[in-house]
Amino acid sequence: MLVLTIGVWIGPKSSLILLIDFGLAILNRLDGVEQFNTKQPNYVDGNWAPTHQELDQIKMTGSGFIPENLIGGMYVRNGANPKCWPPSDRVKNHAFGGEAMLQRIELLGNQEIKYSNGYVRGDHMDMTKWKPNQKCPYGITLGDRLDGGTYLLLRLQLINWRMKLLGIKPPVFEKSQPGSTSVVKHSHRTLTSTESWLPYEIRIKREGVQSIGFTDMDGLLQQDSGPKYAAFSAHPGIDPETEEMFFFSRNHGPGALPQILYGSMFGNGTPRAQFQIPVDNPPVAFVHDLFLTEKFIVVIEG
Repeated sequence: MLVLTIGVWIGPKSSLILLIDFGLAILNRLDGVEQFNTKQPNYVDGNWAPTHQELDQIKMTGSGFIPENLIGGMYVRNGANPKCWPPSDRVKNHAFGGEAMLQRIELLGNQEIKYSNGYVRGDHMDMTKWKPNQKCPYGITLGDRLDGGTYLLLRLQLINWRMKLLGIKPPVFEKSQPGSTSVVKHSHRTLTSTESWLPYEIRIKREGVQSIGFTDMDGLLQQDSGPKYAAFSAHPGIDPETEEMFFFSRNHGPGALPQILYGSMFGNGTPRAQFQIPVDNPPVAFVHDLFLTEKFIVVIEG
């Protein structure tokens, strides 16, 4: 009788969404989502907590000196900075999760610098209705996938139903969000990068950061087997003499196969080579980095 009354009052679609949210609240409680986010020690306390204040060219004076060959340059750092915070009982937070935020430090000389920070924006990130400290929506994050839970698959099914009712089309897994691990400059491209998704191209200027979009590196990251796209590397290697770029990656998305992708690009930014390396085990670990020698490229698989 109560469900029927609510359905008549707010409509059948809204009633179903309300019931799904109620079910997710129960399942998240049974899977210990809030306990996961509040356990100690916690890697997002203190200086590790996300910041939501975006600053633009704040001039500061320090002590010491800046080497002459660095004056006029800019240091850029990438890092995960969750947009919705705190995650509370909706999603499991993880240190590698969260939207990409760039910290930019311009080296002016005379013990002066300018500091700026801001999210990497684009179609993936609507900031028009966003407010700091807003409650996270129900979802399945990197923390949920890695920590698991007895009811993880059921929660995922309910979330898919909820998105369908709201008319929201889930993004291609490899385009979930711009990488928040590193910034890679190669040839004419500047990329935000991680080993989970496609690289995201940006342009960095003193006036700010311009989002261009996800790139498959002129088709180099398209696959003939498994998911359409391969993932990229968090830390590709660039030969200091030839300026060629090398990387390994493994896809963790739906339909991923037990294989590692090897790719390389010429110094001018055009594709050079790509092939898959079969491995014995499914992709349960990241291929985070590589070793680049004069004659060999070495990757650790495990």
